[in-house]
Amino acid sequence: MVEEDYWLSGDRFYSFASTYPLFCGHPRLIVSKAEAPPRAVPLGEVSWRSAGADWQSLPDALGSWEVRHVHGGVLRHHGRLGLLPDALSLAVEPTSESEGHLVLGNGQGVGIACDANGTDIEVERAAGQVRMRLTAVDAFNPPADVALRLRWPGARELRVWAPFPGAGARFLKNGEPLADNTIAVDDLYGVRATAMSTDETQRFWIDGELKAEDVASVKRVAHFRLALRKAGVRHELALVEVDSTLRLLLGASAAQDARVSIRIVDAEHEYEALEVRRFAAVLKHDPGMESVLVHPPVEHPGVTTFEALPISRTDIEPITLTPVGAPDAPVCARLPDELSSSDEPWLVVLRGDGGIRAEPTVVGGRSSHLDTDAILSLSEALALANATDRARAVEAALAHMVAEEDQSRQESDWAFVNEMLHCLEGVPSSASDLVSALPRCPQALVRCLFGVDPGLRTRIWQLDDELPFSWLLIKRLIWRTEVRTAFDAMCRELRGVVEEPERLASEHVLAVLEEGTKHIGGLDTLVTDIEAMLEGGELSGDFVQLVREERDRQRQQHVQLLVSEDRWPPGYTRQDWSEVLREPRLLKFGGWDPESYRWRQPTFDTPVAAAWCCFASVPTPQTPFLVKRMRAHEPGWFDIAYRAAWYELACIQDRARKNRND
Repeated sequence: MVEEDYWLSGDRFYSFASTYPLFCGHPRLIVSKAEAPPRAVPLGEVSWRSAGADWQSLPDALGSWEVRHVHGGVLRHHGRLGLLPDALSLAVEPTSESEGHLVLGNGQGVGIACDANGTDIEVERAAGQVRMRLTAVDAFNPPADVALRLRWPGARELRVWAPFPGAGARFLKNGEPLADNTIAVDDLYGVRATAMSTDETQRFWIDGELKAEDVASVKRVAHFRLALRKAGVRHELALVEVDSTLRLLLGASAAQDARVSIRIVDAEHEYEALEVRRFAAVLKHDPGMESVLVHPPVEHPGVTTFEALPISRTDIEPITLTPVGAPDAPVCARLPDELSSSDEPWLVVLRGDGGIRAEPTVVGGRSSHLDTDAILSLSEALALANATDRARAVEAALAHMVAEEDQSRQESDWAFVNEMLHCLEGVPSSASDLVSALPRCPQALVRCLFGVDPGLRTRIWQLDDELPFSWLLIKRLIWRTEVRTAFDAMCRELRGVVEEPERLASEHVLAVLEEGTKHIGGLDTLVTDIEAMLEGGELSGDFVQLVREERDRQRQQHVQLLVSEDRWPPGYTRQDWSEVLREPRLLKFGGWDPESYRWRQPTFDTPVAAAWCCFASVPTPQTPFLVKRMRAHEPGWFDIAYRAAWYELACIQDRARKNRND
């Protein structure tokens, strides 16, 4: 049997919603068969009927109808639809957030009733128009839609949903107000930003901004703006359209508290706000109940389990906690005595299908009686209870490990890192103080590559997809120093055991770097540089210059890749700004030195262009937060250049304003 597709073609009416399609006038039934163009079904083969009536050749009234196609005694198609008057129109006239009018044009003869208990309706008729004045019973929580029953003489009643004509803006999920102003990025389907304007000229946008502990404290570095689509006085935007932008924003932060604040705005007002987080729920430690709570309780696909992982010890096994509540919707987990009274911190995670299902939390840990100004061991640093002290101490411990000259101490420290990475397998990198601190100490990160088990190296290489940093910004000197350290250590181990230990050690370190080229574009020149260094002798100045130029080119390509989809000012314009901002008068900014290498980096114009785009309100949905990767190793350079650019642009604007006034 040949497969057939049927559909109705006509003047669809989208201003009302219904369980079946609505049409103004009579639609035609269309059929399409494989390898044949669509055609209208002959009228003689199409039957119509209103509910409870006999089938007839054509509909003779408005309202709800059934339609079918019978050919050769076989039922080919059956469906339902709603018929409305020709040229019917709906206008929305908001008067306040809780009151407004719906105006039906060409709605003569229609009877209207309202099913919504939360809405009062008054109907007025004049000159072919039907005006419905709708007032929300709860003025502080007006409905999103109004259920109406429409009836024409001799027709079956038609049930539809019309938008409530209240002014203002808010977020709705599947047509209902959100129960909470926090939502997970995975739960955006069905969420829409909606607004009603009081006139045809009003416009609405959504403003999104990344909020997190590690976000630069400069204006709108991680920000986007997108206009709501306009249809008369109605404005709407589905948040799934900004799903990728939201994920990029959240990916620009390594902080556990990272969230994107989205607010609906117009030219003069700010309306409802919504926070988008990585997870739908957060784990919270309640010492009084000796429990970890899931807030808010949400249902997860499949069975979930609680697990506590030691984050400062590798000689303690993880503990599986007993959940309270349904297997797919636990509300909390009781903490055993060894966790409640432990001086060691434990990372509690909620696992389910697809990985971690809630934002992890830390339980326990030593209080600030430890001297955080002293250099702590890595295990002592990870044991601190305060998150800020813990992050600072971990960075200091990693820096000390790199500088440590005692080989036996180095081996034990890096063995601890290796074991800890195994213990934290499957945990988001941003949830681990150890893993998220590694990119902030580039030399430790590179050394980690040569010190961890081979099975862990892929995870280390892929960290720049999870944390805000770029491998391409690690300086050549760091790579050369750490490769030489790894090469010498391996030669000492192999000497007297195998022949040609230098050759085997060289092959090993080069294999590690070549593995990185599979994940990071642009590292091939680094491999060439290191290979030449290991062959012995001094590199020629010409070769070093060639490698530097190639690395700069690759770095510039990386920057261009990040900004290629954005409406940035042309390159020559950014270069002009760079020159202006190097002027000596900017020396009054603390730490600003235009002759310093830091201010003459190839990516200097990145913060300048970011400042200009924010200053001029140029749409930049990606760049400002993607350049956080450019900022990761030189935050001072980025922030000062960004602030200086803002200052200079404001001065230019002031001078232009004064010239106009003069």
